[in-house]
Parts: sequence; structure tokens; C-alpha cells
Amino acid sequence: MRAVIFGASGLLGRSVMRAFGDMTVTGAAFSRTAGALVAVDATSAGAIARLLGRYQPDVVVNCVGERRPAVWAGSPDRAREANVDAARLIAEGARRCRARLVHISSDYVFDGTAPPYRPDSLPNPLNAYGRWKLLASTPCVPPARTRRSCGCPCCTGPCGSRPRRT
Repeated sequence: MRAVIFGASGLLGRSVMRAFGDMTVTGAAFSRTAGALVAVDATSAGAIARLLGRYQPDVVVNCVGERRPAVWAGSPDRAREANVDAARLIAEGARRCRARLVHISSDYVFDGTAPPYRPDSLPNPLNAYGRWKLLASTPCVPPARTRRSCGCPCCTGPCGSRPRRT
């Protein structure tokens, strides 16, 4: 099985890469492309198509997302592109190359008042990131056997290219 992981340089993306173990995995990242990661602009349909055409994955995992307000506050349009448009383009690319899609959402789509959340729980995002992740899930979760979406709680840990030493 071949997989392409978008957002592979982030905390979640690196964990997903490790979870695939010895399978053939290509990590794609916009920045922090040290090591074997492939640079790709996930807001470019052409760049996504070229990457997926080159690696012909069976599975595409979308870990792209920018939740830090300090990063997106100065450029909300660019952050929306990274959080919403990239998800749509990755979903379209996976569909075109007939790969299964796993889209990672977030618990930020909920307001925190009624956990635990179920797949049929009504979202109520409290900030821009939560609204973006909700919008991003829409093109990724049509009723199809080849798509999965999961929401995970906030991830914490070092986000650089190397683990922090303690």
C-alpha cells in the first residue's frame, strides 16, 4: 500500500507518518521539508495533481491545518486557503487518482459544552479555526466508501523538525 500524507511536517502529520510504519509513505509539506519530505503547496491544484500522479497513492491523508491565532491573525485569507481550500483540493486530488481519503478535522468544530462528541453531534465552532475546519470537512465527507473524516482533540508537543531533548 502506498500513502501520501499532506501536512507531514506538523505534529500530527509526523505522528501519522510513524503510524504507517514500513509501508511506502510519502510525506508532503509546505514548509519544514527537511529529510525525505516533499515540498508541495496544498493550495495549488496543479501541485497536488503532480504529486499524486508521481506517487500514485492508495491512501491520501490530509493533516494540513494552521490553528495558531498568532500565525493566521495577520493573514486570515491565506489561513483560510490553507485550512479550507487545501482540504477541498486534496479531496479532489484523491478522488481523481482513486485513492482513499482520510481527512483530519478537529474538536475545534465544537464549543466544548457537551462532550463526548459523536459523529452526529451538531458543530458549534467558537473561533475562526473551528469554522475553517468545519468548512474544510464539507467536501471531504460526502457519503462515499472511499472517504473518512475524523476529528481529533488538540495536539500538543514540539513542532520543529527534530524532537525536543529533555
